[in-house]
Amino acid sequence: MPAGWSAAFAALRLPPSASVLVVPIPMSTFTEPLRWQADTGEPRSLVGGYFMGPDQHGRGYIDGSGTPPAGLYLNAMWIFSQAGLPRALAAGAPPNAYPGTTGYVPVKSVTNTKMRKQIRAWRVSAVVAVTKPGTRLARYLTDLLGKPAVTTGDVIAWRIPARLR
Repeated sequence: MPAGWSAAFAALRLPPSASVLVVPIPMSTFTEPLRWQADTGEPRSLVGGYFMGPDQHGRGYIDGSGTPPAGLYLNAMWIFSQAGLPRALAAGAPPNAYPGTTGYVPVKSVTNTKMRKQIRAWRVSAVVAVTKPGTRLARYLTDLLGKPAVTTGDVIAWRIPARLR
């Protein structure tokens, strides 16, 4: 569990219906954020993950809609900011949690305009990043979203203004 996880959500005081973009975005290849959610109940709804269950024929099935390029970009920024991460988290991130493996869209294709458009499409009330101030990811999100609402432990969080939802 990242230091400051629960404190950040307590400080944000989000309504129960709020959806949150957690960075790193959980994927089938990197599920830590799903574990943090399961352990704490925060956030109640988050972007990312995948589906495990029966297909239309009753057989085991794993699927998801995939992580859009903007999400892969954020995960890449998170990976490249590892110097600011707790060692336990940085060591657990697999190489395919970021662009660079076959089939991923190049990072260069995600502009700030595309990122803001994706954040609007996700309809999130907050962005919560597991990173420290001064990292590449923290600087990027601050440039994109403005001053963070919360900085505690290994977590930085932003409330998303209505214009971006």
